[in-house]
Amino acid sequence: KALIQHAKAQKRDLLLSEALQVLECYGIPSVPGEVATTPEQVREIADRLGYPVAIKIIAEQISHKSDVGGVQLNLYNAPAVTAAYEDMMNRMRQTFPQIQIDGVLVQPMVTGGRELILGGRQDPQFGPVVLVGLGGVFVEIFEEAVVRVAPITRREAEEMIESLRGVQILKGARGGKPADMEALVEALLRLSQLMVDFPEIKELDINPLRLFHEGEGCRALDARMILR
Repeated sequence: KALIQHAKAQKRDLLLSEALQVLECYGIPSVPGEVATTPEQVREIADRLGYPVAIKIIAEQISHKSDVGGVQLNLYNAPAVTAAYEDMMNRMRQTFPQIQIDGVLVQPMVTGGRELILGGRQDPQFGPVVLVGLGGVFVEIFEEAVVRVAPITRREAEEMIESLRGVQILKGARGGKPADMEALVEALLRLSQLMVDFPEIKELDINPLRLFHEGEGCRALDARMILR
C-alpha cells in the first residue's frame, strides 16, 4: 500500500524496482536487484551479485524497455557492465532527451525454466481480470492468453493453465521435465488478489515469469505496473 500510495502522491506509475517489490509483498517471487545511478555503482553491485548480470533502465515514461534498448542481458564481467551502462545511458539521452531516468536495475541473470506472461487489467465492464500466456518464443507461435474475471478460485487458475494450447510443453512433452505447475497456480491466485485489493492498478504485466522444474518454483524477472 505504501509503495502504491507513494507513486500516486507523485502522480506517476510504479518504477520497475517498485513493481517487483509489490509482487514480493504478495508472495510472487522476483529476481533480486539493486538500483544504480553511476558506472561505479553498477560495477560494485554486479561484482557483489555475481556474474552474469542484466541491467534494465528505470524510467517512469519507458514501460516497454526492451523495445527501446533499455535492457542489456548476459553481461559477464565489469568492463562489459560499464560499457553496457554507458551505451544505454547515451542512447536513452539521445532518444528521450526530455525524460527523467532514475537509474538502472542490476539483476543476476536467471537461466533455465519456461517463460510465461502473467497480467492483470481493470476492465470497464468486468472490473479486475487476470491473464496467463506462454511467453518467450512461444508468444509468437501460440498468440494466445487465457483471461478470467478476478478474484479467481484455485480451480479456475488450474483451468486457465490447462486451457493454454501449449500446456503440454509445461507438463514435460517429449521427455522434458515437468514445470512447477503448483507455483504457477499460486502466482496466478496471488496476482488475482492483488488486482482485487488495489483497483487503482490499471494494468500489470509480469513478463517474463520464469517457471522452473517441479518443486523449484517461479520468479518474476520483469514487471510493469500502471496506475489509474
